[in-house]
Amino acid sequence: LPHIPPQAPPAGRLFGDGILIVCILLIVYASLYPFEGWRTPSAVSWANMWSRYYAEFDVFLNFLSYVPLGFLVAASRWHRPGAGTTLAFTVAGCAVLSFAMEGLQLFLPARVTSLLDWMANTIGAATGALLCQSPPGAKLRAHMINLRMKLCLTETAVDAGLLLLVIWLLAQINPSVPFFEAGNMVNRLTASWRINPYDPLFLIPQIVGVGLNVCGFALFISILLKSGVRTMTFVAIVLALGLGLKLIAAGLMLKAPLLENWLGPASVLGLALGLFAALPLFSLQRHVRVFIALLLVFAGGLMSKMASIYDGFDAMLRLFDWRHGQLSNFASLTRYLHEVWPLMVLAFLAYCYVRRRAED
Repeated sequence: LPHIPPQAPPAGRLFGDGILIVCILLIVYASLYPFEGWRTPSAVSWANMWSRYYAEFDVFLNFLSYVPLGFLVAASRWHRPGAGTTLAFTVAGCAVLSFAMEGLQLFLPARVTSLLDWMANTIGAATGALLCQSPPGAKLRAHMINLRMKLCLTETAVDAGLLLLVIWLLAQINPSVPFFEAGNMVNRLTASWRINPYDPLFLIPQIVGVGLNVCGFALFISILLKSGVRTMTFVAIVLALGLGLKLIAAGLMLKAPLLENWLGPASVLGLALGLFAALPLFSLQRHVRVFIALLLVFAGGLMSKMASIYDGFDAMLRLFDWRHGQLSNFASLTRYLHEVWPLMVLAFLAYCYVRRRAED
């Protein structure tokens, strides 16, 4: 096996622990959504905890959702070293979490408690732990640690910024949200939205908002990187990953006539202008870039909010062509991540700027 430090370097611990916490929170959200209608359950027996009906896709989704959790728990530093101990700790911890979620679903009328789901979750966690301990998994962990130390600054706060990048990528798998815009995608299949997307009063404010967001996003990434790293190349890679995720999700989930609406003229023009504006700013000192990024993210978020369109949640769901269930959980979670991400970045940039001023 490749050499792996017994623990992640101090500069990488917050990132690893943060991803694990985010993964747990996502599972809790998906398990308990919509968090309303709590009631005292009726008599419970083992017999009625086996679902009378189930979909193969739901079983697969339960299995798949716990694979990354099992991998992350096995890779964490919250247990003693040793393959057997790691596997037992991971399976037991994930099984307890899954059982707690299934138990709480008894109190939610919109959810169905199922031992089959619990078994699928536990098997998924065990699979993730085994993948983590396999030679490819060990190689992947070593590569991620080395890549983080090679490209990014060793400050602990940078781990929080990398975690924000992961959350941004997760938010991109909702194809109903336009790229770097707020609100949701315009449904051009309905009569109420039959407007000209090239109308200057409609287009220009959105271009400005997207451009500010993209420029601020690029500067945000630049403050995470070491001075010798090609910033624009790294920014382009992250943007390409986001575009790829959005494109794949659109192809799988959106109605056929709407497949390209998530990347409208405002997104394309704003993306190009934002990157062009960011190029000369990369050479500025780091604390100056932090301040400018703070202003741009705030201004871009404000402009996007004023220029974008928000349909009701039910209207947004009608954009999708998805018959496998769990759509409300997915759409609400990713939309929420998309809405709160600029606020989290603002808090991060403000912390970096204040900390720098305090050190001076």
